[in-house]
Amino acid sequence: MSSFLPPNIGQKYCVIVNKDDYHLAAIISSYLSEQENYFPLFAFPKVEVFSNQDVEIGHNYDYRSKSESQEISVWIRNVLSILKDCDTIILGGLSDFQKSFIEVDPQIKIIEVDNILNIEVLGTLSSKSDSLECKPEEIYLGLNTALKNGQHLVLNEYAQPLQIFDQTTEKGVIVIEDLENVFTITAINYAFSINALPIIINRPSISMIDVNEFISDWQSTGDERFLNDFKQCVYSSIEHIPFEKFQFATFFTIGIPYALVIENIIPCTHVNFVLRPDFYILHTIFAESRLPTFGSVVFSTLEFKDEETQDVIDILNSNSLHVKELLESSASCANLDYHVKEFPYDLFHICAHGGEIQGTPMSAKVYDENGTIYSFDYDFIESLAPYPGIDKIPVTKIYFPRKLDGLTWKSKELKEKRLSDEFYGSIFEQIRDNQGLKLSDPITVHNSFGINCCDFVYIGQFNIIAGFNSFPVIYNNTCWSWGEISKSFLKSGARTYIGNLWEIGNNTAVAISKKFYELVFDRTILEAFFESIQKFKGTTDYCISIVWGLHFSTMKKGVTCEKSKSRVASNLWKSYLRWKYHKKSVSDTKTIEIIEYQMKWIEDQLFKYYPKEFILLIQSTHEI
Repeated sequence: MSSFLPPNIGQKYCVIVNKDDYHLAAIISSYLSEQENYFPLFAFPKVEVFSNQDVEIGHNYDYRSKSESQEISVWIRNVLSILKDCDTIILGGLSDFQKSFIEVDPQIKIIEVDNILNIEVLGTLSSKSDSLECKPEEIYLGLNTALKNGQHLVLNEYAQPLQIFDQTTEKGVIVIEDLENVFTITAINYAFSINALPIIINRPSISMIDVNEFISDWQSTGDERFLNDFKQCVYSSIEHIPFEKFQFATFFTIGIPYALVIENIIPCTHVNFVLRPDFYILHTIFAESRLPTFGSVVFSTLEFKDEETQDVIDILNSNSLHVKELLESSASCANLDYHVKEFPYDLFHICAHGGEIQGTPMSAKVYDENGTIYSFDYDFIESLAPYPGIDKIPVTKIYFPRKLDGLTWKSKELKEKRLSDEFYGSIFEQIRDNQGLKLSDPITVHNSFGINCCDFVYIGQFNIIAGFNSFPVIYNNTCWSWGEISKSFLKSGARTYIGNLWEIGNNTAVAISKKFYELVFDRTILEAFFESIQKFKGTTDYCISIVWGLHFSTMKKGVTCEKSKSRVASNLWKSYLRWKYHKKSVSDTKTIEIIEYQMKWIEDQLFKYYPKEFILLIQSTHEI
C-alpha cells in the first residue's frame, strides 16, 4: 500500500483574490491556513465590466473578459458544493466589477479585504497570535516560514532578511515556476498541506513550442546535442535542488517536462499552470473521497500486430471495472469524442497511432484595439466526427500561430513589440470569422498532435469530460501525446493524464502500460507508473512518458462487474436528466440543438448497451 495520502480540504473558508495580488493572497493564507488542510484559494481574472452589463459580442476585451469571469463564477459555485461546511467567503482585492460575478447563498458570510492595509479584519478569524515580518521581495519564503511556524505574515520593507532552512525533513518537493501571481501562492499552500518542501524557481526561458522542437529534432536526427541543449535551457533553474533526498517531486510549470530533465531520478508529476491549478488541485483532492463510476473505456483501432489492448481489458475486468470497448470500426472519431465527453468513466485508455497532423498554412489580416493592422501567419487543422443518426457533422478546428508581421511567434523580437494581452487574446477570434488566404498545399503541422481513429484524426477540443460524473484518469498511449492534446483533458476535469513525449515503440508501449495496470489498483498512480518504467532504466525509453497530476491519486477497484455496469448505466441516466433539465433554461437555438444531440447519444447508449439496467432505472424513477 502507498505511503502517499491526500490532504484534507479546509472547509471553513473560500478565498477569492484578484489574480495579480499575490502579496495579499500570501498574507491571507498565512492567517487562515491550517496544518494538513488544503487552503481553498482561488484567483479571479481581470475584468472591467459588470456581470449584468451588456457588451458587444466580438473580438473586444470586454466580451472575452466577461465570458471568462462568468465561467469562473460557475466554477466557484461548484466549489461551494464541495465545501459543504463553508460559511465564510473572503474576497481579497477584488474590484466592484469582479465582485459582481460572485453569486453565493445569502446565508454565507462575505468578508472583504480590500488591500494589505485592512488585513486586520481577519484578526478575529485567526488563532495565530505570533507574527513574522518579511520584506515584500521575500514573500514566498516568508509565507512558507510563517505556515511552518504557525505565524501570520506582516510585510515590512525594513524587516531583517529571513533565514533559509538548510535541513529539511519533508518527503516531497514541490518545484514552482515563479509566475508572480496568485497561482504561485496556491502551489505553496498545496505544498504546506502535504508537508512537502516548496521551492520557487525562475521560469526557464523556453516555450512548449521550443521543447517540442528540441525533442523532435533529437528524435528525427538521433543527435544527442538537441536533447542536451534542451536540458541546458532548463537545468540552470533546478540544479540547486537535491532531488535524490526526496521520495517524489511535483513540478508546477507552464509546460516543461522536468521529469525528462532530471531523468526520473525520483517519481515525478507535473501540474500545468496554464490550466487553472487552483481548481485543479481542489478537484483532484476531492476525487479521492468521491464515489467512483467504476466505468472505463478502452479505445484501439487494433492496427498493431501486438498491443496491450486485450491485456488492459482483462486486467480492468479482473478488478471489477465495467469496460466499454471501442475497437476497430467502433474506434471512430465521433465515438471517441462522445465517449470522452459523455460516458461515465474513471479511466480512459487509448491505444492508437498518434502524432503530427496534416494542415494548411494560412495568412490573415488582424487588428488591435487601436485599429492597427497586422499580418498573422498560422497553420490550420480541422477534423470531422460524423455519428450515425445525427444529421449534422461536428467540425473541430485548431490554429497554430507561426508569425506576426514576419516575426516568429513568441520570439524575443515579437515580445519587444509589447503588444497588449487584449490584442493577443483577440487574434484567434478574429481568424475564426475571417481565415484569410491559403499560402500553400497541406503540410505536416509542427507541434500538432492527434489520435488516429478508424476514419479521421481526433484533435481533442472539448470542455466536458466523463459527463461531469468523475475526475478521470487518461492514459493516452499514443506517440507525441504529452503536450497540446493533453490540455482539453486536464482543463475539463481529468485528474491524471499520462502521455508520451515522443514516438513510442510498440514493445515499450505494451510493457509499460501492462505493468502499470497490474500495479495501479494496489498503489498510487504515480507509484505504479514509476515502477512500470524501471525495466527501461538506462535507456531513452525510461523518460518517454510523463505524468500530469498529483502524487497521491489512486484508482479504485469495483465490487463486481455487474454492479459496476449498473452504476455506469445509472450515471448515464443522470446525465440524460441533467441535459433535459438544462434544456428548459436555454433559449439559444444552436445550444438547444447541441443538447438534443447529447441526449440522443445517451439514449442510444442506454437502449443498445444497457437495456436491462435502463428498464430497472425507469421503473425506479417513473420518469422519462
